Amino acid sequence: MIKVRVSVSNETDSFTMMVFAKNIQRAKRIARDLYPGSAVEIAFPIEPDGFFVAGSHHEGSADLEGTIEVRKA
Repeated sequence: MIKVRVSVSNETDSFTMMVFAKNIQRAKRIARDLYPGSAVEIAFPIEPDGFFVAGSHHEGSADLEGTIEVRKA
């Protein structure tokens, strides 16, 4: 399990969020599923101290693999 910061932007808003997922591609997919039509990119640099996460962060939804923390830009 990894934790990465994802940037999401659309015509009306721009923000970053932390996504827990099995891999980077899945993290981007989770963000795209939550915000369809938005531009979604991994925010670099990736922070090495928090990149690998022990244990499961499953929230009980088939579409969401983990906890999401949103921070407005």
